[in-house]
Amino acid sequence: MTTDLVYVVGGEPDSPGREEMRYSLRSFAANLNIEIRDVWAVGDVPAWFAGARLPLTPHADKFRNQRQSLESYVNLPGAADRVVVLNDDMFATEPHNEIVVCRNRSRVSKWAAAEKADGRTLNAWHRAVIATGTWVGETTDTDPFVYECHTPLMFDTKRLRDALAAYPTGQPFAVGELYPLAGIGGEGDHRGNAKVKAESLASKLANPMPYLSGNPDSWRGALGAWAREQWPTPCHWERDHPALVA
Repeated sequence: MTTDLVYVVGGEPDSPGREEMRYSLRSFAANLNIEIRDVWAVGDVPAWFAGARLPLTPHADKFRNQRQSLESYVNLPGAADRVVVLNDDMFATEPHNEIVVCRNRSRVSKWAAAEKADGRTLNAWHRAVIATGTWVGETTDTDPFVYECHTPLMFDTKRLRDALAAYPTGQPFAVGELYPLAGIGGEGDHRGNAKVKAESLASKLANPMPYLSGNPDSWRGALGAWAREQWPTPCHWERDHPALVA
């Protein structure tokens, strides 16, 4: 049974050097204790990345880019049996021997109703989570949990390929909501949300999960400073790792 880590990498080419991804890779190299065959970067692959590369022209729409990248990977003849899907701003904060499955305490219908009820205009992320979760619910005749907690998730590659092929073209898409159809690791638990905003690093570190995620503001602030201190040395997935430098 083979397992790959797959980073979905979009945005402006190599700007600003995808520093977050460097530290994400270092954190998983240090703390994820499972057998990994390859680490892939799919999409806008930074020049310094030393793992398996699948360069694509990214869509401007983040969520269209996510779907295109995953479809490209799962349809490779040599795709692994299992795939851990990550964004380049996810970090493993402590040693663990399996991908810890994190979910929201709410199911999709309740979460969607709450998000719509507060009067805000839903952003692209909310629309993608609701659309994908609703489709999964209709497909399975269930009310699934929300799995978009800004943490990595492991999928069975064949089942993920089938789910991506069946998902309606042009509909907002968030891969975490395919977990009830294609995920590996059980239903999971409510452990909080890994996303670090400008002032929330301490509270996120206190969550009962081994992950953090960021955004541009938190990376320029407390999260970036913390990660640089934690993992100062290049890992073997960076071309400037000492073992790879000629």
